[in-house]
Amino acid sequence: MSDPEEDSQLAWSRSPGIDLTSRFAALRVAQGKRQQPDQFLFHGITAQDNVRQHNGNVYNTVTNNYQPIPTAISSATAATKDRPRVSPPRRPNASFVGQEPILERMSSTLLPRPDPAKSRKTSCYALYGIGGVCKSEIALQFVERHDDEYWGIFWVDFESLDTANSGYASIAEECGWTLSRKETSIRDVTYQLSKQKQNWLLIMDNCDKSSIDYSIYRPGGDHGAIIITTRQPEVAERYAEENSEEIFGLDEESAVYLLLKASRLPKEVPIQQRNAAIEIARQLSCHSLAVTVAASMLRKGRYGLEEYSEAWKRTRTQTELFQTKLQQDVPRYGTAFATFEVSVQELLATDPESGHHALELLSMLAFLDRTGVPEDLFTRAWAFGHKYRYDPDYVNLQDSVRSSAPELESSDDGNDEAMETRKQSGGNFATCINDSIDEFWPSHFEHALDFAWSTQDDLSTFRTARERPFELSLTSVSMDVATGTRVITMHPLLHSWARQRLPQAEAFSAWSSTAATLCLSSEVHHGWRDFTPLLRPHFESCFDLWPDKDATLMPTLEVCSILTQFWWQLYRADSKQCMNLVVQLERRFPTKSQSTIGQFDENHIKVLRMRAFTLYNLGDYAASLEITKQIVLSYQRLRSDDDMELLQAQNSLALSFLRLGQTQQALGILHEIVRIGKESFPSDNDALLLWQNSLGSTLLEEKQFEEAIAVLEDVVQIRKQKLSSTDPERLLSLHDLGRAYLGNGQSQRAIEILEEVVRIEAEIRPPADQSRLKSQHELGRAYLDNGQSQKAIEILEEVARIEAKILPTADQSRLSSKHQLGRAYLENGQSQKAIEILEEVVHIRSVTLPPTDSQLLASQHVLAWAYNEDQQISKAVHLQEHVVAMEKALPPKDRNVSERALVKYYIANQQAGKARALCNHIKFTTDQLSSKHQEYLEELENDLIALEEEEEEACANTLIPEER
Repeated sequence: MSDPEEDSQLAWSRSPGIDLTSRFAALRVAQGKRQQPDQFLFHGITAQDNVRQHNGNVYNTVTNNYQPIPTAISSATAATKDRPRVSPPRRPNASFVGQEPILERMSSTLLPRPDPAKSRKTSCYALYGIGGVCKSEIALQFVERHDDEYWGIFWVDFESLDTANSGYASIAEECGWTLSRKETSIRDVTYQLSKQKQNWLLIMDNCDKSSIDYSIYRPGGDHGAIIITTRQPEVAERYAEENSEEIFGLDEESAVYLLLKASRLPKEVPIQQRNAAIEIARQLSCHSLAVTVAASMLRKGRYGLEEYSEAWKRTRTQTELFQTKLQQDVPRYGTAFATFEVSVQELLATDPESGHHALELLSMLAFLDRTGVPEDLFTRAWAFGHKYRYDPDYVNLQDSVRSSAPELESSDDGNDEAMETRKQSGGNFATCINDSIDEFWPSHFEHALDFAWSTQDDLSTFRTARERPFELSLTSVSMDVATGTRVITMHPLLHSWARQRLPQAEAFSAWSSTAATLCLSSEVHHGWRDFTPLLRPHFESCFDLWPDKDATLMPTLEVCSILTQFWWQLYRADSKQCMNLVVQLERRFPTKSQSTIGQFDENHIKVLRMRAFTLYNLGDYAASLEITKQIVLSYQRLRSDDDMELLQAQNSLALSFLRLGQTQQALGILHEIVRIGKESFPSDNDALLLWQNSLGSTLLEEKQFEEAIAVLEDVVQIRKQKLSSTDPERLLSLHDLGRAYLGNGQSQRAIEILEEVVRIEAEIRPPADQSRLKSQHELGRAYLDNGQSQKAIEILEEVARIEAKILPTADQSRLSSKHQLGRAYLENGQSQKAIEILEEVVHIRSVTLPPTDSQLLASQHVLAWAYNEDQQISKAVHLQEHVVAMEKALPPKDRNVSERALVKYYIANQQAGKARALCNHIKFTTDQLSSKHQEYLEELENDLIALEEEEEEACANTLIPEER
């Protein structure tokens, strides 16, 4: 189809001042449909004057691009025409794609019945949704497809009551109806339409005002159909009931097709470009107007497909999309930004006070994750804030300067522009002071609490502020069944628009309020709470969308106080954002090693500690160890042996040693800090329990199971009394105690504990969570040791399936799960499946681990067992001989399992001599065997004696009579 800008017949049709009757007649002639102008009389709508948005709108004006349309129609012409067919206000968009299911549902509801005797009451179909999703365009497409079905098609714009009244006056004039009074009566027009015996269609466009009673504009009768377009779900449901449909945007395939078509790219493009087009469609949430605007920028050569996909992540590109004005197929308000701003006008016009509150809330939602914002995020913050706002520990922070801390520079650096911006944003931040980044500031309370709706005593104001955007489809509000609270969700484009519309100072103020609210909602706590996983996406989003990463608007300590609280909550939630937060903190507190260890001030040490913790979580134990050594040395110079911070740092040091395989060093440190902790703190002290848990897990690595059980049982008992069932520290203690029971041969007790852990973690953690997978792994092991191989297979197959998606092939955790799955297959009599999986594990571990590594030897040991069960005896003997040779350096008690297995394979392979030599070696080198192992050895001895007797008998049978 030709470009409308280049098509002269269409180009002149947009020119102002041309009679629309002639204009549409010419258009119809060009299309070859009808010849007489009186058949295309147009019912016109007059747009409002331009309006100015004053509440935070950086773009200042919203313009209605629909020009005033002449509505005076010759009464003589109107009186003589048979059918007042009326054209819609504009042609349908030639690039329109998708929405076929909606158009089909509209057809089944609205089209006239073939049998006039079966006519029905006036039917109504409502389309609702945010601006720019083509609600009006869908109505235009319906008219284009079905205009021959109706005697009259009437389009009324409800942008204002004036345009609506003008539209009904035009209907009366076009139909030649004599009204009861000089001025148009809505009642007269609807009455006349309801009496019509011919089919008519009325489109009530832009019914966006909740203050208008639209029922008085709806005709009745048996031959009518009505389409309503609105941004308000309530309007749609009230007037169309079950025939109301929310328009979200295009399906992905249609959005990609539209993007390529409007960009004038071929439908079939190389796979790389098609993937980029799919990514763009997803980034724009398949929003029709946004996709069209993006296509216009691609068409002009401003971006390539792949460039735009990457550029969309930048704020500048998003701003460009919102501001770009299309030059053809002009949308009603010109730009995507103006389309959304119409809703802001309605918010303020209907009820200015609640509208202002709604805009404040929208500005905060813009910096949270766009989905699932719970009401209790706010109410918990207000409860905590109002309780502690005037606590002596928080008031007068400006006077509590620590004499030991050197003076820190303000981040303003004499920047007058930054100071002025701070004044514009409210000027609530306190002067930069010398204090701990762990403190929370009075100004933070102000930012979170100084709203008319920020009180938990009366939630009506807040809930009104929450409902107002929902009424205009700016947000959706739903009930979260799991938490029993209402949650707010925003369309991705609206989420971006809500930030883009804010001037710099207002954006910074809104972010500060959001960040402070999040910190208060976490109760300014460094530990894990039940709500920590729910807050994680909102902390991450708020940090990602921080508009002042250069920190020109907030003093160093204030911003670091916020970032520190962010870090602790995200660290507890295992977020990947922790290192990015550390980098931001290090920009303000450089952590390079100083010439004399111990000269770090308190804040530098805290940032160092956060880096060490983050590196530990990322698996870089060596780097974490080196930093933690610096921290311990610094604290040892400044603090006493029983200082809490020093003991915490020593615990971290021990865990790094443990991860690096230096268990004896770890045990030495942990025994000492647990001893000091028991002397200095009560038995239920959180830190002491943490150190005891670390000691228990280290004893596990040393296979000191009984000692580990004694320590961990005490920890579990206290934590069960103190902590909720979903607390990670409680779950960790239970997990480790289950492992200890398993190592000690108490598989049934291990199963009872680990089943509880797995059940709880399934409720609070996603399937790919590492802690959850580890617990499932241990439960699978417990089932195996308890003889429940089928249960073990079921749980270990699930673990292996998930780890295959998220972990690299050579990851040892993944290989351990496959190792245990191979064991389970073997126990279940599936030796072929066991061999298949274990050969892969052994191959990878042979390449990535040293020959004497215990994990490699364990996998080789189980593979040899599988070969033996599969009657591949020679392979079993050969592999097990290798295992025994590699374990020669181990103490006898640690290698007798492998040696006994080799005796068994020698016997199976009829190698009695080798079996006897090794069996005697086991008896000679092992001082004391457990009763269980003694039984195994006795069974082997009996089998070996039987084999030796068979060989002697066979040998005797081969002797000639003289030799006998």
